[in-house]
Amino acid sequence: QSYSYLCASESETIMSGKAKRTTKAVSPSKNPPYIRMVFEAISATHHAGKGVSRQKIAAYIKANWDNIAEGAHFNAALRHALKDGIDRGVLVQGETIQRWKITDLGRKERGEQKLSKKYDIDEEEKKEKKAKAAKKKAA
Repeated sequence: QSYSYLCASESETIMSGKAKRTTKAVSPSKNPPYIRMVFEAISATHHAGKGVSRQKIAAYIKANWDNIAEGAHFNAALRHALKDGIDRGVLVQGETIQRWKITDLGRKERGEQKLSKKYDIDEEEKKEKKAKAAKKKAA
């Protein structure tokens, strides 16, 4: 049989009859999602009710977690986390456009042990309406 269509490394493997071993790279330490890092940065930084600036959040994250992306990737991930937090209602803008605070819903999410648990303000309002309706119906 002719194996001319195979590349050199494949033909060597077939001819020798032994499969080459590939080693997996050791995965770096897992960091929490960016929104969790933002929660911790806001709660750990003293902001006197004005909210924490994006620059302080970024500095805190870079100082406290290893293997964080640098440059444009980090900025995009942080911006996406902040926007997602505002959309879900767990973050609100502070005194200025570039400051953020955690809402009560965000504090509830931050306290969750499961990292995958996310809260959405619309879902929470629906739950409250159902609870009120059930309470009203029971009375």
